[in-house]
Amino acid sequence: ALPPLARELMSFGQVSVYVAGVICVLLMGGTLWFLSRGGKRGVLPIGHAANDAMDRGQFSYVMSMLLSSGLSFEKGLDFAEELLHSSHLVERLRRCRHRMEEGLPFAKALEETGVLTPLQASLLAAGIRTGDAERAMDEVASRCAEESEEALSRFFTRLEFTLVILLCASVGLVLLSVMLPLVGLLSSIG
Repeated sequence: ALPPLARELMSFGQVSVYVAGVICVLLMGGTLWFLSRGGKRGVLPIGHAANDAMDRGQFSYVMSMLLSSGLSFEKGLDFAEELLHSSHLVERLRRCRHRMEEGLPFAKALEETGVLTPLQASLLAAGIRTGDAERAMDEVASRCAEESEEALSRFFTRLEFTLVILLCASVGLVLLSVMLPLVGLLSSIG
């Protein structure tokens, strides 16, 4: 006869297989739900900081090119809205246009509506004052690209750590589910 602890460990090994199966089904279901929920095209599951940085980078790059082509800020916002149609930044751009119609300067409107950070807006305002808005917007675009790369790097570092923990736990469960029945067989033989 097996001691009570050995019996409990054997039953845990059998139960852990079912628990691991349920966890896998829940993870697959959650993934399918996330992928199937429509309406949020272009938004990656990487956190708001990285998404915002990428959106700001795209906007800054588009505006830099449009301003260097000789377009006004208002026309640039029109084209940027069309090009960034799947971004959550579009609503902020509409509010920015409204604030500009109220008489607010371009850089201040971008800052107040959250399109650019205060530092980026200050850089753009300085460029506008010196008559070099294109170059200032290009600098903002390059800084946004660096910021988005850093945010993505932080996200993937956290994701890697999480995956290592999950894989270690799953390997431990598999080892327990294989070894505990073997321990039970060996203890019943000897």
